[in-house]
Amino acid sequence: MRSSRCVNRFADDGCVKGTSIAASRNGQYLACGSQSGVVNIYSQEACLNSANPKPLKAVMNLLTSATSLTFNPTSEILAIASRFQFSEPASVLHT
Repeated sequence: MRSSRCVNRFADDGCVKGTSIAASRNGQYLACGSQSGVVNIYSQEACLNSANPKPLKAVMNLLTSATSLTFNPTSEILAIASRFQFSEPASVLHT
């Protein structure tokens, strides 16, 4: 990011309250986490060109809010964590 100018707005599919967002280093993916625990993974290009992009993948098996998302350097793995989850504080997803 070189500026704080808004280039597009989009609605996260099915999200009521967003809690986290992460972009992959290679510019391929954008992940959005929600309070309900759903994490949607989008094509970053679709997010820049559409107001209602469809997720490439949706993770719906988390029990608590997804408060932290991070892609690995090659964008093959997405780490998902919750500061509210006691028994399993993190999950890993192959993109």
